[in-house]
Order: sequence, then structure tokens, then C-alpha cells
Amino acid sequence: MPHSQVTAPDPATTDAAPQSPATSATPNPTHSRATPATPAAPPDPTQSRATPATPAAPPDPTQSRATPATPAAPPDPTQSRATPPGSRFVDLSHDIRAGLVTYPGLPAPVITPHLTRSDSRDHYAPGTEFAMDLITLIGNTGTYVDSPFHRYEGGIDLAGLPLESLVDLPAEVFHLADQFASDADPAADAADAADAADAPTEAEAADAADAPNAVDLADVAVARGIGAEVLAGRELVGRAVLLHTGWDRHFGGPAYAAGAPFLSAEGAQFLVEAGVALVGIDSLNIDDTESGGERPAHSLLLAAGIPVVEHLTNLGQLPSHGMRFTAVPPKIVGFGTFPVRAFARS
Repeated sequence: MPHSQVTAPDPATTDAAPQSPATSATPNPTHSRATPATPAAPPDPTQSRATPATPAAPPDPTQSRATPATPAAPPDPTQSRATPPGSRFVDLSHDIRAGLVTYPGLPAPVITPHLTRSDSRDHYAPGTEFAMDLITLIGNTGTYVDSPFHRYEGGIDLAGLPLESLVDLPAEVFHLADQFASDADPAADAADAADAADAPTEAEAADAADAPNAVDLADVAVARGIGAEVLAGRELVGRAVLLHTGWDRHFGGPAYAAGAPFLSAEGAQFLVEAGVALVGIDSLNIDDTESGGERPAHSLLLAAGIPVVEHLTNLGQLPSHGMRFTAVPPKIVGFGTFPVRAFARS
């Protein structure tokens, strides 16, 4: 068998066609690299940095700190609170001082030191001192309020008085000072009035010579008494009825004790039935102290639970209507009468 001969490949045909290299575009010299970002414009030397804020003006050494507010003036202890706009206050109480005689025969107040200012310096820091004093007085001193306990055992005492009967009451003021304006003795006034009457006949004169030469004190008392007819015609429910007689002008002197105006029994009964809250007077007593011991006004008013304020003053400064009245005592248990700071406000 003839030997096979390997035919040599034709280089022109047997060699595999050379592999075309991976197709790649001939680099475009204008795109041989990623297009670089457009370079930033060169800095404008006039704007190379953010324009700084205009610096603050240098501090004025005369105004280097905020001008402090002018400090408020220290409070005046007599004017520690401002009076509410439109308000007006009238003090209706008498001053109380050592030796004051309010009602003849009753003891006057005695004031003594418990701790003097000089002695107190041993107990407090330098520059700090106090006065502590004792006062001995009867409850019926100065301007005071009577509670039912004053007249009736078991009645409401000072501690039991409701504030509604003492505070901010609408006031009805009865100005009666002209009726009691004479400073003369009432008995003498009555005698003068009798003298001014028609002259008696001879027979009358003879009869009068045989009769006691005296003035009818009952008539004088009627002239001093404040009756129901004077109080009629006003709305009085829940109000403080204040009787302005002008007798306070005699307070503290001997004339205060004799011939003083008062509220009659009929007047007191009228006020009870009218439903008043409180009754006050600027006279020696709400009752006639020259009647032999009867006290109808106290008895009627306090039995009805109506407080009575005596020895008021300055009632002539009040209008007949439109003010509010207050008179509050300390809250003392088992006590019937005590001084008050009475006042009215508009």
C-alpha cells in the first residue's frame, strides 16, 4: 500500500485567515479622552472672596453698655399701692390714742412698750430695729362695731359676723346735720322756743307761776330722735344706712356726752323691716343715753342680726348715694364690740 504523503498546506490557503483585531475606532485626536469640564473662569480679583459684612461701628465708649433703666423711686409707705382709677376713699374712723375718752365713764386706752426700739437692737442685725407695744382698751373705743353678742348672750360675736354684713356695702347716707346744728343745750333751745310763742294772758301767767318751771324732756328727746318718717322713701334692702348728724364735731369733748342725736325705736323698727344690712351713726350712741336705761335701737337691730357702728366721722363728705361702706373688726371669739377702720369708697 503506497505510503500516504502529507501534503504541505498551501500557505495561501491553509493558514487561517488572520484574526482581525478587535474593532476599535481609530482614536480621534479630538476625542481621545473624556472631554474635560470647562474650567472655571479665573477669579475676578475684585470678587475673589465673598464680600464681608460691613463691620459694626466700634462701640461708643460713652454708650458701651445699654443705658440702664432709671430705677423706680422707693415706695412711699403711705402710698404703697396706687389708688384704682376713678376710686375715692373717705376715712370714717376717729383716731385712737392713749387717754382718748370716747364715752364718759369708760376707761381710756393705755399704750405701753413691750420692746422698745433701742432694746430691740440687741436682738437683730445692725441697722434693724422694731417697736412692739401693748394697748389696753375697752372694746367701746373710738369708732367701733357692735355685734349681737354685745346685747344678747348667745348672740353672734365678732368672729361670727359674716363679712357680707360689713364689707363693700352700698351706702345710703341721711344728711341730718342741719337738724342738729345748734351747739346750744337742747333743753335751752326748747325753752327759747317756748319763750318765742305768743305771750300768755294774765290768767295763764298766773297759772304758770304756780306750775314747776321745767322743760318737757320728752319733747326734747323727740327733737333729738331720728324717726321712721325721716328714713322713708329710699331703697334700703341690703344697704348700710349711715346717719349723718354732725355730732362728731364734739367728739372727745364734754359737749359730746349731752343732748346727742339718736335713732328712735320707731326708726329702728322701720330699718329692721326695710331689710338693711348695717346701721351707723356719727353720734354718742345709736340710742338715747338720757332715757333712763332703755336701749330700743340696740335691742331691735342686734336681735335682727344687723351690726351697729357708732362714733363715725366725716359722713358729711359722702354723697347720699353711690359710695360703698366697709367696717371690719378683728375676728375675736366671745367678744361683742371692738374698734374698726371704717371707710367709704366710690
